[in-house]
Amino acid sequence: MENSVWDMTLAKFLEDTASHAPTPGGGSVAMVSASLGLGLVIMALEISLKSLKSLKKKPSLSDLGAIEDLLKTARQQMQLLTLQVEQDITVFKRYMEAISLPKQTPAEKIHRQQAIQVAILAATSVPLAAARDTLAAIETAMVAAQISQTQVISDVGAGSALLGGAIAGVLLNVDINLPHISDPEIKQKFALEKEELANRSQEKVRMILAQVQQRIAKN
Repeated sequence: MENSVWDMTLAKFLEDTASHAPTPGGGSVAMVSASLGLGLVIMALEISLKSLKSLKKKPSLSDLGAIEDLLKTARQQMQLLTLQVEQDITVFKRYMEAISLPKQTPAEKIHRQQAIQVAILAATSVPLAAARDTLAAIETAMVAAQISQTQVISDVGAGSALLGGAIAGVLLNVDINLPHISDPEIKQKFALEKEELANRSQEKVRMILAQVQQRIAKN
């Protein structure tokens, strides 16, 4: 059994990404970026929480609770994002296996085409799910941009930028798969969801970065 991406050193992951090997590809690299982006948001929240707890004048329980609750949500989201990295690699390999099926006889051709369609649907569903999870993380970052301490607000912005880029990157896997989906209704459904996720994420990241800049300017 192959090792998980998360068992690799960073140097090995970079080496594999920059090689002729097809994996890790755009989707999995995008989701590693998303995980790191959310990691920056979590870091900002952790530092903010520690800073509040160290104040001589104790903060209100509601202030502490807001950060603690957001941290709990963010760490749950982190688990989902890290899982999406492996999912992307898995569905790509299954697609390549379907492509490699024999096609000498009419029966083999039919079986191969059916297998390819199943694999294509999976390879399109997975990046959509990854984008949904990343959008949820962006929504967490929106709250973090409001309640994090000013000294770490740039990290919230950097993390949000990575999350936004990750959605844009992972949704390219949807774009490249859509033309090969034979069912027009499924194709349209996927295309509409892809556009909605792209538009919502872009707008939310824009709002976060604007707020981050405003807080930096007031510092």
